[in-house]
Amino acid sequence: MFLKAKDWIMGRIGERTSLDGLGLIAVCGSVILFGGLAKLAAWVGLAWGIYTLVKSES
Repeated sequence: MFLKAKDWIMGRIGERTSLDGLGLIAVCGSVILFGGLAKLAAWVGLAWGIYTLVKSES
C-alpha cells in the first residue's frame, strides 16, 4: 500500500499542475496558520513606518 502511494506521488511530482497545487496549498496553509501573526507584524510595521516618518534624523 505504501509503495503504491509512493509511486502515485512520484508520478505526479513532475506535472506542472501538481506543483501549482502544492504551492497554493503551502501559501494558503501558511496564511491560515500564521494569519494572526502576520496581522500583528503588519501593525508593528505600520507603527514603525509612522514613527520613522515623524522622527527627525538629528
